[in-house]
Amino acid sequence: MSGEEIDAAVELKMFEGEDAKEQADRYGEALHQMQAMYDPIEGWDDEISGLIDTISQYPEDQLSKIIFGDGEYNVSADLENAVDGLLNKFGLGQEYGKGLIEVIQ
Repeated sequence: MSGEEIDAAVELKMFEGEDAKEQADRYGEALHQMQAMYDPIEGWDDEISGLIDTISQYPEDQLSKIIFGDGEYNVSADLENAVDGLLNKFGLGQEYGKGLIEVIQ
């Protein structure tokens, strides 16, 4: 994808509850690490494209049903393996899973 123009939609996220600050921090850290991967876009490769293609085959409500760190497939093995693959590719732990899902959605 090097050299291609990428359109990105920016959306303000609101976090609620007692752990709102932690949610926002995880979201921000996930965004920061993703940007670092793509700045420059040389970090984008066929593996990431394949993972995103797999994830894009599922509706958003399926993404929100994933429970990270439980060692089980709550939705689909393919979907959860693709999300785990992105986390690994970006060097993120399971604790950033929900933040990554927010970015993907």
